[in-house]
Amino acid sequence: MLPPLQHLELGALPLPGGGTLPGAVLTYRAWGRPAPGGGNVVLIPSHYTGTSASPAAMIGPGRALDPDRFCIIAPDLFGNGNATSPSHLGNPTARLGFPQVSIADNVAAQARLLAHLGIDRLRLVYGWSMGAIQAWHWAACGPLPVAAILPVCGATGCWPLNRVFLAGLKKTSERCSRPHLFVRRRFRDLVSCNVQGAAFPTSACFEGPANGRATQRGTGRGRTG
Repeated sequence: MLPPLQHLELGALPLPGGGTLPGAVLTYRAWGRPAPGGGNVVLIPSHYTGTSASPAAMIGPGRALDPDRFCIIAPDLFGNGNATSPSHLGNPTARLGFPQVSIADNVAAQARLLAHLGIDRLRLVYGWSMGAIQAWHWAACGPLPVAAILPVCGATGCWPLNRVFLAGLKKTSERCSRPHLFVRRRFRDLVSCNVQGAAFPTSACFEGPANGRATQRGTGRGRTG
């Protein structure tokens, strides 16, 4: 059974890049109970387009992440639709003004969550893709001791090709008032004509509106990818 989504209010979160994230709320899910001091705690940061519910299939009795043996904590990324996100704001102008939030900001918020839960060390940080980037960050400069990390399919930073892909989505959103319909229609036309080297990759065929600041400002939709 999926545990309930929990919320930790952080208030105005200072951002090293400048400014603050006002009214920041970090959401998370937790399986199992922490041992004294946190020696059995596994942290699973969210990947891009993922949420705290994404790792649920890996967690359960008799599995590698057994909540009878470990306490598994899965925090959401800012901007993923659960934690503070552009979609929570009331109008498009406010959404476009959503501050740029970094990996370091997310890790700092996760450390505050662990302190709130009385945990002062981690057995493992596991992450896939953008979750892997966070795992590397925890190992290099995390505020708590980490016994081990398991970064899967992720470098220590965002690969330049990802920036090209996201720049394409941003350009689409700037050119069309209803970008989600434009992208779906354009993608369908490209497929039907069997055009090679299409301008839009397959992952751009989505249901919700593209957010012009998706790199780390979030899609704001909370979809699991």
